[in-house]
Formats: sequence, structure tokens, C-alpha cells
Amino acid sequence: MDIKDIISKVATGKIPKKPEFLLRGTFAFSHRGELESPNQPPAPNPTVFISQTQAGYLTFDGQGGVAGKIMVNRNGGTSELAIPTGTYTLDISNDGIATGTIETTSAFNPTTNIGIKYFFVVADNWKELKYAVQKAVVTNPEGVVQREPKVLVWGTMRKVYF
Repeated sequence: MDIKDIISKVATGKIPKKPEFLLRGTFAFSHRGELESPNQPPAPNPTVFISQTQAGYLTFDGQGGVAGKIMVNRNGGTSELAIPTGTYTLDISNDGIATGTIETTSAFNPTTNIGIKYFFVVADNWKELKYAVQKAVVTNPEGVVQREPKVLVWGTMRKVYF
């Protein structure tokens, strides 16, 4: 039975599992993007963005949980290590095209947490995830929103085989 047969059987209820079991393993990635600067000029000036690069991995547990490690560098400054944890969903009802979302939270320092929501498409026979960041939220440790910066980040995660 190949992956298309499994998807079809899960989608029609012939295999009684949540589709998240189809996505398991570790995926490595790196990307460049832009993040809205916390120091904005007064209106009507244009929004200021800062460069951001990341490299890391996320491990999907086959049950909707995700965790990993990411090194972040903003605007050429000091790199920060993030240990994201969160959840993911998988939708296989799109005529054989699997899509999903990932929601993670990372504590960057004692006063700042960053929540990220990604949208992804499964590609290359489940070896890649093509993703774009949908939303970022910066909160304090109590969960109070400090800001919701605009983000221009996209990339590819590639499955890692050990």
C-alpha cells in the first residue's frame, strides 16, 4: 500500500486514525526573511523591517505534537537559540494534496515568548514541507500580547534520515 492509498483510506474513514499519524520524523530547514522592527517611525512613514535568518529542525511525533531547536539571527546581531514546542494539524481532503498548520511557542529569554503559526504543503512524496509564516505573536511569560509583528518568512523543510 503506497502513501496515496493510505491517504485515501484515512480520508474515507477506512483507516480510523487522525491524519496527523502520516507526518512523523525530523525535518531540517534554513531560511531568510523579514520581521517588522519593534522600533517603528511615526506614521505615515513606511514600516521598517529587519533581516532574519534561521536554521534548525522540527520533529513531528505522528500524534499532532512538534518540538525542535532553532538558531535565530536578526539583522546580523547576536544569534538566539529557541526551543519551540507546539502542535500541528494535517488536512488530506484536498484531492491528494496534504496541507496543514504548525503552531509553536518559544521562550527567547526570561521576558519574551514568541508564538509562530505556519501554513505548509507536503511535497516530494512526504520528504518536504513547503511553508510560510502566517502570524507571529510576542508575549510576556504570562501570555499577555506585547505585539504582533508583520512577518515575511517562507521556506522548505526537508526530512532528515538517520
